[in-house]
Amino acid sequence: FDDFERKSKDIDLNDLFGFITNLTIEFKSKVVIILNDDVFEGEEKKIFSNVKEKSVSKFLKYEPSIKELFETIFENDEEYRKLDDYKEIILKTIEETQELNARIYIQVLDNLVEWIKNQDKSDEVLRCLILVNINFVLFIDLLLVLFFHVLDVFN
Repeated sequence: FDDFERKSKDIDLNDLFGFITNLTIEFKSKVVIILNDDVFEGEEKKIFSNVKEKSVSKFLKYEPSIKELFETIFENDEEYRKLDDYKEIILKTIEETQELNARIYIQVLDNLVEWIKNQDKSDEVLRCLILVNINFVLFIDLLLVLFFHVLDVFN
């Protein structure tokens, strides 16, 4: 279960954990939950804390720095070797935004691989392209949050 914290408000957290617990007991399933537990508030925070203690057998907290996350992504995709000459400016620009999000880094790097083939490769142009990519992804994320909030309001 990825982005667990983005579940619909219509889904009760106790019910969701009950379903997951049922998968592990009845079907002997191994379950991995990927989430940002800092987003739970109020009653959901209490429920999550309580259920986590009773139901989660292993808990791994992953808190990489921007550089560590970037390096992990950059080094694990051969396509990104095309960007080796620009790695420093890419990382520096991402660090300026203080954005710690693997999905955004992948989107930026994928777009840069495509762009770098035929375009002006100056550091300033590259920096602007990185910033545009990051802001675009963040804008789309915000639109999706607003969209689902409006759906919740009308439901």
